[in-house]
Amino acid sequence: MATIGNVTCSLVKGGVRNKKLRTEVWQTPGVDGYGAMLLGLGDSQFAFTAVAYAAYSLDIIAWVQSIEALQGQVITVVDDWEVVYERLLVTQVGMPKRSPAFGVSGGVAYEVRGEITLQGIVL
Repeated sequence: MATIGNVTCSLVKGGVRNKKLRTEVWQTPGVDGYGAMLLGLGDSQFAFTAVAYAAYSLDIIAWVQSIEALQGQVITVVDDWEVVYERLLVTQVGMPKRSPAFGVSGGVAYEVRGEITLQGIVL
């Protein structure tokens, strides 16, 4: 089952960029050339889109509030393929979207679709 932190989702799409070598470059006034320093592996970011289907609009509002409360926290994400991503620091939660949607998921009828995005860095 797809989850963002401890919040259950119908779908979770996205991924994590691998860590890469970070380099700091600087110039000093009055000195020709550049200085450079290798800082080690880092700069890995993630972006996920979470989707939930519910019978009532209030359920989606509560789901969105639960996702928004994750900003600034270190979380674990399980995507649609049951791939587990750990140690993710949420730095930004996007604007939520709600739209009507009619169907059945897991034997339960739904009428509302909610969607929200999360971005951050891998620790």
